[in-house]
Amino acid sequence: MKKIVSFFAVLVFAVIPLFAYDIWNGVVRLNNSEILEKETIKLNGMWEFYPGQEFQTFNREQYDMAFIKVPGSWRIEAKKNFQSDIACYRIKIVGLKPSTKYAIFSRKSPATAANFFCNGEKVASFGTYSSDEKKFKPCERPVYAFLESDSIGSIELVVQVASFFNHESGITSSILFAEEEVITRHFRSIIILISFLLGASLFLSIIHFSIYFGDRTSNANLIFGFVFIAIISNLLSFNGSILSWEFQEIPYSFITVLECICPWMLPQLFSVLAMKDKFSTNKLLLLDKIIFGIFSSFGIIFCTFPIKYTNYIIVLLIFVDFIFYIYRIYRMAFSFATKQIQFGVYCLFFVIIDTGYFFDAFFSSFSPENIILFSQIGTIVFILFDVVYLAYVQQAIFHNAQKAKIELENSNEASLKFFYSDFIRLINDEIKDVHLGDCTKRKMTVMYVQLVVISPNGEKIQARYEFETCSKFIKIICDCVDKNNGIISSCFGRGCIAVFDNSAEDAVKCAKEIMHGIRQLNNVLCKFGEPCVMFGAGIHNGEVIIGTVGEQTSLNTIMIGDGVDAVYKIVAVALKFGVPFLVSQPVIDAIDNDKYKMPIYQNSIETAENQELFLYELKEKNTSEEKEVFQNRMPALLRSAEIDNILNLL
Repeated sequence: MKKIVSFFAVLVFAVIPLFAYDIWNGVVRLNNSEILEKETIKLNGMWEFYPGQEFQTFNREQYDMAFIKVPGSWRIEAKKNFQSDIACYRIKIVGLKPSTKYAIFSRKSPATAANFFCNGEKVASFGTYSSDEKKFKPCERPVYAFLESDSIGSIELVVQVASFFNHESGITSSILFAEEEVITRHFRSIIILISFLLGASLFLSIIHFSIYFGDRTSNANLIFGFVFIAIISNLLSFNGSILSWEFQEIPYSFITVLECICPWMLPQLFSVLAMKDKFSTNKLLLLDKIIFGIFSSFGIIFCTFPIKYTNYIIVLLIFVDFIFYIYRIYRMAFSFATKQIQFGVYCLFFVIIDTGYFFDAFFSSFSPENIILFSQIGTIVFILFDVVYLAYVQQAIFHNAQKAKIELENSNEASLKFFYSDFIRLINDEIKDVHLGDCTKRKMTVMYVQLVVISPNGEKIQARYEFETCSKFIKIICDCVDKNNGIISSCFGRGCIAVFDNSAEDAVKCAKEIMHGIRQLNNVLCKFGEPCVMFGAGIHNGEVIIGTVGEQTSLNTIMIGDGVDAVYKIVAVALKFGVPFLVSQPVIDAIDNDKYKMPIYQNSIETAENQELFLYELKEKNTSEEKEVFQNRMPALLRSAEIDNILNLL
């Protein structure tokens, strides 16, 4: 029995609020005024209606008084077809607390200009009300006004409206009524929500535009940037226009154009996006072009005709937009069915936005009492989807960038194996700034080592074994050059040429290490009966020109000059007479020869300037006795012609 009583008690308390008030024939009777302390009520119902009358003149007893449904347009809802452009609405609210402050709120002001009167006193005005069209100034912004009940707890609310421009005449949006604190909290929540959506939409539009300007091939980002611009225009102008509330000087025509931008722009943006779809059939492409043409014509009308006439086209625009809303749903389903996931997701974005707008249009009676509209729910969902989509795209871009970076690093690392970057930096420290034809002139120490592969048993060596042998010895040369601050210029044939930019001392040290390394490797190879090498090498200090040749897409480096010519001649002499290393006089002048004890060689060469160049023999271990014995030797001069013959033989 207790359970049954409890059930009926809960049921009664749940049903009572539904009958807390009723509206009929212009009177609101509140059975419990305390409900207004916690929540709002809608003043929807039958209001007294006085067509063609102003607040100062209307008489409740006159014949023209009627009852009309609010919200609604008097050209549709009134029992008579009233053609007047001005009218008065009246409603009486009884059962309130005496001398208490209340407030009303509506997302949209009545008609296009209105005055609100509470108990005979004007409490708010929107636009400039006048029965004369020339003095009339339209406005469309949220209604937010304060009322005060009289000593017996009643309020007489009169709304004086004028509608010269709007296709909807009258109170077309529900009016909420509650105590001042409740309405204020409700209004602030709406402003905060719209401000948040505006900020998020603006931020995402900037992100999309930035991505597009960074990558001009991403047309979808450009389109979605404009989609957010359309959303922003809707948030600023439609159902709770924050723009007209904050800036009351903005013309009504501008607000109306902003309100039309969203339903006008979205189909065009969708058709442009659809025309970019590679999988669209010819019939679908033709239909997308037709859509673009139709909605472009609407834009021309809005920009050309006065706002007084374009207001009547808005209904047609929304109707046509709804037809193509069905088409967008079809394209979305078709894209997902054919596994065109990316375009299907794009279609889904448009469907989400349009669904909210059409819910607002078809279920407008639910929206005033809610802080958030259906279109704003759609905007929030779209923003969340867009953030997830951007995160996914950016993650893919990041992974692709990381993959490309790794591939580039691997490619660079592989490329560095095939050219000598340190040698190129002699031309310019920044390799990226080296171009075809760039060159530099330097005085450097040049070393050239020429190998000759020989077989222990005198047999002919196969090319493969000769290559493998040269590779082993050239590695020793390169390691010694790198160890002694040298730079490999190039390796060609059986030779290797290197330069030393810092000092000739490094070149001489490197030469001794090369001789030691080659000797050790020769000993090992000879023990196993494998091919070994003999070599001739030279070191010279002189001027060289280092530069780039070839073509723009494939550069090569070369080194020419007297210094290079001289070292080639020195190597020719070394190979001819079986001397491992010969050092020119300029190198001897640049070092302390007492440390190395190099004797003068028996031959000298003729330079390009027809001057005699003395040579010195560098051994792995030079002795003082050798230097003293040969210090007074007069070398035999080898003329350039003789050396050229030697080079030709080599």
